[in-house]
Amino acid sequence: MCGLLGYNYTGFSVDDSQVRKSAKDFKQLVKQTQAGRCDVFLARYEILAGFKAAQGIDYLAGGMQVEPIPGNMGDKFHMMISREHPEANEIKALLDQNFESMRQSGQLKSILDGYLD
Repeated sequence: MCGLLGYNYTGFSVDDSQVRKSAKDFKQLVKQTQAGRCDVFLARYEILAGFKAAQGIDYLAGGMQVEPIPGNMGDKFHMMISREHPEANEIKALLDQNFESMRQSGQLKSILDGYLD
């Protein structure tokens, strides 16, 4: 398994010490995998999708395939709001309110199902 230099992969349900972490970016990670230096590389799908949407870089082109890691329940992600922002409390309250509304209506589950299935 290959990964990015400096990353911790315990959230991927793998032994972090077994991940070869020498690539400085995703481009190098893909090249290492294509060159046969590793069988797989570890990455969050959302990060790869973000590169494609924001910069038009498709790291999955050229025969790469995305597969979930068996037994991995996923990481818990957190949204950060600066305490220094003058409207931090209002932003948090608005986000909490809208996430709860989406949860109650079923919209949140529908969105998440598109990524988790």
